[in-house]
Amino acid sequence: KAFLDLRGEQERHSAMLMLRQELSDRAELFLDTRFSTRESDRRTAQLRLDLTVPDTNPFFVDPTGTGLTSIVIDNYNFVHDIGPARNFGDTESFSAITGVTIDIGNDWQGEFSALYAKEDYESIISNFPDAAAVAVALADPNPLTAFNPFADGSNTSQSTLDSIRVPVSQRATSESDYLEFQAAFNGALFAIPGGDISMANGIQYREEDHRNGVSTAADGVTGSRDVFSVYAEVFIPLVGERNSRTGIRRLEVSLAGRYDDYSDVGDTTNPKIGVLWSPSDSLDFRASWGTSFKVPSFADLNDSPNNFNFDAYAPFFAAPAIFQFGGNGSLKPETGETWSAGFGFSSERLPGFSLEMNYFDIHFEDRIANAGLTVFNFLDPRFESLVTLN
Repeated sequence: KAFLDLRGEQERHSAMLMLRQELSDRAELFLDTRFSTRESDRRTAQLRLDLTVPDTNPFFVDPTGTGLTSIVIDNYNFVHDIGPARNFGDTESFSAITGVTIDIGNDWQGEFSALYAKEDYESIISNFPDAAAVAVALADPNPLTAFNPFADGSNTSQSTLDSIRVPVSQRATSESDYLEFQAAFNGALFAIPGGDISMANGIQYREEDHRNGVSTAADGVTGSRDVFSVYAEVFIPLVGERNSRTGIRRLEVSLAGRYDDYSDVGDTTNPKIGVLWSPSDSLDFRASWGTSFKVPSFADLNDSPNNFNFDAYAPFFAAPAIFQFGGNGSLKPETGETWSAGFGFSSERLPGFSLEMNYFDIHFEDRIANAGLTVFNFLDPRFESLVTLN
């Protein structure tokens, strides 16, 4: 009998609208919109409780025969009594982008656009047992209405099972809003023997707003930020079809850079350099270097602190521990440095055959992550300031 769903049922609906209107022979207005809904229903793992069964329960059995007045059943799974928990989800999303594209002249184009996106999500988890109602049913001396934890649910009355069932155990909501304005330009700067040096650049401003909440928690996660960005990329064809020679069929260099200023976590600048060399029409060598960043999410920054009791496992022992997790308002962006190199081979003499190899070297700093729940992390000197040993 199946009690869990890997994916569950989903029903999706989407509607899209695309409009184009020429304003002149050099300008065009555009509008793209999309609206979608998604409903889901998934059977998930049932809640487990430690049950104390008193001797007033008509199904009570003293396994020791020594006159126990109660016994404890650890980690009791209610899936055989009330079935699996159910997770119902409902998502609505909308996005619209509008703007104008302009042929500036001299092989240059510009685009001015505004984007708005919104998503609302609601999740309801149902069919969990009520611990207080279970305790009452366990102490009930009436065999017709008492809860029987020693069977598979068929020996407990339906009215009792209904009484311990919580129709809506948890309700979670999430709302996100995104607004962006952008001006982008691209075109050729000037010609060199290998081809035209081209450039793409732009400026961007966006606002992000997020709110979520859970019915079982006092506080939800909220956050908002403004981001100002500028970026540029230059493509330089040093050797192309017009000036290729033996051993250098193609040689290209790309230079790029981006600056982002976040209202809540500071600013960051990230360059990137790429090189492509083709000694022949069938062989390419490429290499690149660049830096990157990842900003902390609103949950990383603002999530309320919570405690979690668990056993921190090591190979030969386990230690009881309390793990406190939550947001950290002082987090800064995670940064990275990446080197890559590779080559590709394909030939008309070998139709259908191609070969590629790539090497990556990535170094991260200020990683944003939760430490694993093991004894080794509690003893790691890097986390010494965060651990209290008793």
